[in-house]
Amino acid sequence: MSGEVSNVHARLDSGDSGVQDAITFVQAQMATLFQEQEQLSISLANTREELYSLLTMNEDMASSDSINTLLQQLEQPQRAS
Repeated sequence: MSGEVSNVHARLDSGDSGVQDAITFVQAQMATLFQEQEQLSISLANTREELYSLLTMNEDMASSDSINTLLQQLEQPQRAS
C-alpha cells in the first residue's frame, strides 16, 4: 500500500495525467482493507465470545463434577450406617 502511495506522489510531482486512476485505485484498496479489518474485528470478537463461553462452560462442568463427587462421598458413610 505504501508503495502505491509513493507512486501517486511521484506521478503528482511529474504532472502525470493518469494520477486520478491511481488515486481511485488506492482509494479502492483502502476501502477493501477497511472492510477486511472490520470483518476480522467481528470474527475476533465472535471467537473471543466462543472461547469465553467454552471456558465458563468447562468451569461449570468442573464445578458440577466436583459437587457430584462430594455428594457421592457424603452418601457413602450414610449407606454404611
